[in-house]
Amino acid sequence: MNHYLWSFLCGLGEAMYLNRTFVMDLSICLAAPYNPSNKDEEGKDFRYYFDFEHLKEVASIVEEGEFLTGWKKWNRSHKRKLPIRKAVSYKVTPMQLKKDKNTIIWRQFDAPEPENYWYRVCEGKLLSMSRDRGTHFGNQRD
Repeated sequence: MNHYLWSFLCGLGEAMYLNRTFVMDLSICLAAPYNPSNKDEEGKDFRYYFDFEHLKEVASIVEEGEFLTGWKKWNRSHKRKLPIRKAVSYKVTPMQLKKDKNTIIWRQFDAPEPENYWYRVCEGKLLSMSRDRGTHFGNQRD
């Protein structure tokens, strides 16, 4: 569950750094060590383990299904589609996306493991920057 929490915090931190809403898939894989069956179990509901309603109150978060429904409605009722930028690698840093003007920035992790995890975005330079400068995912302390 540690890698999931790190990935979640990384994704949420990136959204906060970019001043965007974090769109979240609430389906998680519960790893074998946290399961009585000792097997990985796909499709567990995030809301069973975390207070999603409270998270929505304190951060800009929306459930993926709700977002996709709204996006489809927008596209049906407007001639002009919302501009989208797909970031297809964890190597695209939040700093590179900071000035992006597209309405939607979509992280897509299609590569095989271990390159398909959110936490990979927060490794390397970003992680060392946050430690060195006393920041948390780009939110600087003044």
